[in-house]
Formats: sequence, C-alpha cells, structure tokens
Amino acid sequence: MIVAENHNPTILNPDFLKFNGIVPKEWVVSKPPLCAHPVSQVEYKNGMRITAELNKLIFFTPKLVSNHSETSISDIAKRYVDTLRHVYYTAVGINPKGHFSFDNEDSLTNYFLNNLLRKGAWADFCGGVRSVSVKLRYELDSVIYNIGIDQASLREDKSRERNLLSISGNFHHPIASNRPMASYKKVVEIIDNMDSDLDQCSNFCKLLPEA
Repeated sequence: MIVAENHNPTILNPDFLKFNGIVPKEWVVSKPPLCAHPVSQVEYKNGMRITAELNKLIFFTPKLVSNHSETSISDIAKRYVDTLRHVYYTAVGINPKGHFSFDNEDSLTNYFLNNLLRKGAWADFCGGVRSVSVKLRYELDSVIYNIGIDQASLREDKSRERNLLSISGNFHHPIASNRPMASYKKVVEIIDNMDSDLDQCSNFCKLLPEA
C-alpha cells in the first residue's frame, strides 16, 4: 500500500494500465473494472488487483512471484508511481499475509492458550475462550512493524473447512520528504527493499513455538 496526497482515483482503468506499460498487454481482467471518484479498482485473472483511492494505492497479489521472468506486484507498483511522479507520497506499507493449518478449531485455540499465552483462570471465564487474537508492535530504524496473529477458517467446499492460524504483517515506512520527486524516489527505494520486510516476517514466524 502506498499513501498519497491528492491522488485522482478515476485515472485507474485497464486502458491506462496497458497504455503506460504498467501491466503486460496480455493480462485479462477478471471482472468489469470499478471506476469512480472515491475509489477505482482493476482485477486480473491471475489474482493481481490494483485499487486507487483519494489518499492511497493498494497493490494486491495472492502469491509472490518466484520466477524473475514474470511480472511481480512490486514491478507494477513501481511502474504506477513512475507514471505519477508529480504525486506527493507520504508512506509505504508492506502487508504480507500467511497461515498455518490446524486439524480442528479446538487444537487451534489450544495452541494460542498453551503456546502463545500463559494459561490461567481467565481462560475458563464464561465457559472458556472461543477465539483468540494477538496484536504485536515492534519498531526498528523508524520502520513500524505491526504483526497480528489470529484464528481464521477457510471453507474449501461444502463439506470441508480448514482451521488456520493467520499471520498478518504491516511494515509501515513513513516518508519525511515534502517534495513530490523526492517522495517518489523514496517509494521506489522502499519497494526495491521489500524483500527485507518479507524476510523479517518469515523470521518472526520461525520464532513461533511448535504446535
């Protein structure tokens, strides 16, 4: 996510993205784009999605690209801001998400109570805890790391539901410059170093206790 001031969401549409070389010409939209003043959104069949609002741009991908010959979400974000160098950017947020699967809801809840928290009488209050959510905040070199650990479920079909321990990260990079060109360059620098944030999130997950 890129925070911007006085950005015009209405410019976002499939033709704008292809004409400016932001996305490959062969990409096909998965549904009719939303183009309005408060918010515009374009989504492609590969799952990549771009959303523009008055004060932010959101670039979403369901999975990270491992093949360098493929277009990555970071490539798209850099091409987009390169087209709009006149916009003043104030922050960049790198927001990775992942999960671990559990056999059932009880085992997932017990993992929180027995591994992440110190179980006590509070855990049996009102018949016992039904779900748990943990929010953590760290700060390193002016970058704020917010990490959420939550219980979630994913229904794959009518008969099967997966119980998940969901990990969501928000790595907030403020941009101090008040000049559009300088803020644009800082955005590109942060995106180029995005792997550092992803590595931090991966390292955090490795520190979690085993189930």
